[in-house]
Amino acid sequence: KQLTSVVAPSTLVTSLLFYFGYIGTRSRFDYFGVYLDMTDLSNQQLLLYGLEVIYVPAALGFLAVLAALTFHSGVRWLLDVRGSDTAILIIGPGAALVGILLIGRALLGIFNSGVYDREVPGTTPLALTLGSVAMAYGVWICARRARGVAADRAEHGGLIAWYDGATMAGLRRAGQICVGGLAIAGLFWSVHEFAWASGSARAYRDAVKLPKKPEVMLDTRERLTDISAVSAWVEESPLSPKEGAFRYRYTGLRLLLSSGGNLFLVPERWTTSGRTLVVPYDDSVRIQLIPKPGGSQG
Repeated sequence: KQLTSVVAPSTLVTSLLFYFGYIGTRSRFDYFGVYLDMTDLSNQQLLLYGLEVIYVPAALGFLAVLAALTFHSGVRWLLDVRGSDTAILIIGPGAALVGILLIGRALLGIFNSGVYDREVPGTTPLALTLGSVAMAYGVWICARRARGVAADRAEHGGLIAWYDGATMAGLRRAGQICVGGLAIAGLFWSVHEFAWASGSARAYRDAVKLPKKPEVMLDTRERLTDISAVSAWVEESPLSPKEGAFRYRYTGLRLLLSSGGNLFLVPERWTTSGRTLVVPYDDSVRIQLIPKPGGSQG
């Protein structure tokens, strides 16, 4: 039982972190107009890309868990100490009230698209998660203290019998299932929103650093059509017969990704009108990588 209580939360946290990394990677490539399914990345590559975006949320998540455990330890201490009724009467109803307000805020975002579209990413789902947990926690504190008071007064017949009865036990289990479902759904929803925003922010930083990355000089046998639509920074020049079968050279490109037998190339100056160039990585092309002095790969 103790092992299950440890493994279940660990599995949930691990699943959330992997999901965060996957969504963040999707958002990162979507910024450059690339569908993640097109990249044909392996699970190992997806994992490595995902690791780049989970450090901060993982640290914040574990800090939040640590803070919650510390708070809960304090509440349990108050529940077991005589004379703590005043503190419990404040914490219990206060937590329940905060939970109700947060759930109300979540419902506002769910049913009002205008509020949802203008809010900070993750506000509505996080309010749903924290609200359901806070409300249930406040009810648990009040019920636990009421049962303790009844036990101290030797009222073993009425309140305790009702609280420990089969009907209330079934209601408590149903409530726990509902709260757990709402919390998990809100967590994955909020992780999706935060991860997408994090991936977009990462992609923006990548775009800013493109001029400092090694340049890709691309030689092709056939002329690439509509190359001007990729970016004004990409230049085409014909090659001399000395270059053999390669007839055209393209400069001003940077490598975004190499996967699935394709090169995903972007212009060195990325704009909202830019395009990602996808070329096969085979003997039909020749590439040269030209490092930038003092360039940053971060």
